[in-house]
Amino acid sequence: MKAGEIIFQSLLNGDVQYNIPLFQRTYNWRESQWERLWDDLLEIYAMPQPKNHFIGSVVTHPMTSIAGGTSKFAVIDGQQRITTLLIILAVIRNRAKADPKELTTLEDQIYKSSLINEFAEGAGRIKLMPSRRDRDSFNDVVEGREISADTQVARAWIYFNNALSQGYKDQRIDLRKLYTCITSHLEVVSITLQESDNPNRIFESLNYAGMELTASDLIRNYLFMNIRDSDTQDFAYDKYWYPMQELLGSSSMMDNFFWRYLSMDGSLPRDDKDSIFNGVRGRLGFDPTDDATVKLLHDVHKFSHYYARIIGHNISGLDECINTRLRRLRVLRIGVAYPFLMKALDHISSDTITENQLAKVLRMVESFLVRRWVCGYTTRGHRQLFARMVASVDFHTDFVQSSKNHLLGDGYEGWGWPSDNRFRDRFSEFRLYVPSRLARTRLVLTSLERSFESKEMPKLTEDITIEHVMPQTLSDKWIATLGQDVTEVHNHWLDTVGNLTLTGYNPKLGNRCFSKKKKYMKDSNFALTKSIVESDTWNADTIQQRGRELAERALKIWPR
Repeated sequence: MKAGEIIFQSLLNGDVQYNIPLFQRTYNWRESQWERLWDDLLEIYAMPQPKNHFIGSVVTHPMTSIAGGTSKFAVIDGQQRITTLLIILAVIRNRAKADPKELTTLEDQIYKSSLINEFAEGAGRIKLMPSRRDRDSFNDVVEGREISADTQVARAWIYFNNALSQGYKDQRIDLRKLYTCITSHLEVVSITLQESDNPNRIFESLNYAGMELTASDLIRNYLFMNIRDSDTQDFAYDKYWYPMQELLGSSSMMDNFFWRYLSMDGSLPRDDKDSIFNGVRGRLGFDPTDDATVKLLHDVHKFSHYYARIIGHNISGLDECINTRLRRLRVLRIGVAYPFLMKALDHISSDTITENQLAKVLRMVESFLVRRWVCGYTTRGHRQLFARMVASVDFHTDFVQSSKNHLLGDGYEGWGWPSDNRFRDRFSEFRLYVPSRLARTRLVLTSLERSFESKEMPKLTEDITIEHVMPQTLSDKWIATLGQDVTEVHNHWLDTVGNLTLTGYNPKLGNRCFSKKKKYMKDSNFALTKSIVESDTWNADTIQQRGRELAERALKIWPR
């Protein structure tokens, strides 16, 4: 390899193009990095006699030259710095363009010497070829077009435009002087590898020692390092990885998907970065072929679509009943069941099971979880139960019954699927209203409301709130009504289902006495409220009785 200190413009001189390899991240510098670089530039700018400033290294690897004589390099390290500086130069170019009398030559100079290869055509024209996600935005920056995409490149463009507008010490920034600071006073260590060097391995070692990589970063790098044919690499990236990355979005979501993907075989891998990466690498074994790697990419791409449907990122291709059931399960935060659900969706795609069968099983899973929650059972062990479910359920001949058998199988006290008697007994006294779990509270109350099957069902929108009939803060009239055991009654029954209803008039109800609350509630369209309005008084007995009546409905909503 060749290494040496050079000024930044030397990287851009001549007909050169820098390409960001598939195994690199997209552009991800944020405001803290932009601010630090801008401060460095202004420090140089403020010097009477500017001195050179070192900004880091750039590691490149020569690639096959493209038509027109353009020398093509893969950027192994340094893409964030190069991309950011070219964005700043494009911002300066646009400002120069707006002042054609004095600076038209600067506009032309920046564009032709730093942003494009003037005499090249087609793919070789632009000096930096970013990753696919950033490419359109970066091309818009270079060509001075309006940027429509919501990317980090676009955000950097906005940041540096604003920074330039603010000037320096209440003075307008001299564009030509700032341009010179960037092109002539920023130094980099340029390291150019030999063609025989392995750029993938060097990138891996640089990044293990440098910026923190996520599990999905490591997985992407590893998979594309193992595809030796460049055409196959491009095909696999465009067909499988990039669509999956766009579908799931964030790195954390990608990492979570891979963890669930690895769990589909019934194993229980840890959810840390190294375990997830090593788990995927273990699927390929030692020195995998291009075909084996592409096959794995095809598989993870397929299951990423199932995962996206489960988490609500993409609900296309599924019956509305399935979508509704999955939406309800998301409220219960049952991520440990996702590997089983991913497997089930795959069997629907292969016509092994039907959507109707899956809807029945999803209802069972919801009932299992709601009953356990109400009865106060621990969630410890859920992961093992659903991991085993992947292997124990018969997807081919008896999916529904074998799923039910599995949920019933660990039926000893404190663990299994609570019986009707236990669920009924606990439901009326269970603390349903918990501020940190209001989504679950709404799930139960809206399910109860729908169970009445009213002809004029009110819309259960987000502006419908949860009302405590006996209020959270007791007035003197409430204290008098509840009697000498007021503290005990209030503590025991306040947040139970018998004391809760749905309303669109929560601010008006407040902590008013029961008789005044009834006046507002009598016009309510909610079936849940009718039994409240029919009551003459509101105390421990009426709350308990209403809770028991609602428990009978709950048994039918969440059967065993």
